[in-house]
Amino acid sequence: HAAWQGQDKPGLVQMLRTYLSTYFDPVLLPRYWRFPPALPRSEHGKLSVDNLAQLFNQGAAHAATP
Repeated sequence: HAAWQGQDKPGLVQMLRTYLSTYFDPVLLPRYWRFPPALPRSEHGKLSVDNLAQLFNQGAAHAATP
């Protein structure tokens, strides 16, 4: 993960798109990318599907465009 350190969000998105496009058809790649500071976990340390879905329902506050 040292390659992405120091990248701004647009640079990181471009690097991810370039890497993933070698494995996936570009139409399968996300149009918008979200970089939350942490994944929402329950008090037991588990990921909740509902809490995770809220990241995508919050609008474009955490989204980086292509």
